[in-house]
Amino acid sequence: MGATSKAAPVADMHPEQVKAAVRMTGVTLTELAERNGYSESAARRALRHPWPSVEAIIAKQIKKKPQEVWPSRYNPDGSPRSRASTTDRKRGRRPRHRQIEASVLTS
Repeated sequence: MGATSKAAPVADMHPEQVKAAVRMTGVTLTELAERNGYSESAARRALRHPWPSVEAIIAKQIKKKPQEVWPSRYNPDGSPRSRASTTDRKRGRRPRHRQIEASVLTS
């Protein structure tokens, strides 16, 4: 067969796995966020939506690199991917504002 086959993408850790890993270190996500100057919900939000600074705090707590926890959010070199390349954009999310035809406004 050919050398053109690509390796399957590595999946992100499930949010419940991340929560459990943090709890196993003796703190909750809320405590972790507050200890680092973020709102109580910041770490929970970072489980579902990209937030590199909070992801780094969570990863450090569980002794991993952010790209090991969320490979879909990071480039191979460890830099965060742009927001345009996240799965939400790939799913074809609707734009926030509907475009209105100019002819409708002038009629």
